[in-house]
Amino acid sequence: MLSAFRFLYDTSRVPFGVERIQCFVLRSRFTEDMRDVETQLKSLDDISDYLRSSPKVERLLSLMLAVGNYLNGGTQILIADMLFVPCAQRGG
Repeated sequence: MLSAFRFLYDTSRVPFGVERIQCFVLRSRFTEDMRDVETQLKSLDDISDYLRSSPKVERLLSLMLAVGNYLNGGTQILIADMLFVPCAQRGG
C-alpha cells in the first residue's frame, strides 16, 4: 500500500505532470477524433453540394425572394424581415 502512495506522490512531483498526461491522451485519441471530424465534414460537403445544385432549393429561394419583394411593395423600406435568409445575402 505504501508503494502505491509513494508512486502517486512521486507522480505529483513531476513538473507539468497534468499537462503531460493531457498531451499523451490527446495524442492517443487524435486519429480517432480526426476520423469523426472528417466524416462530419464530408457530410457537410455533400449537403452543401446538394443545396447548391438542387433545382428545388433554387425554386424555394426564388419563391421566398418573390414573396419578400411583394411584401416590400417595390419600396426601399424592408417590411419582410421575417423572410431574411443569411446565406442568400452572402451569395453562397
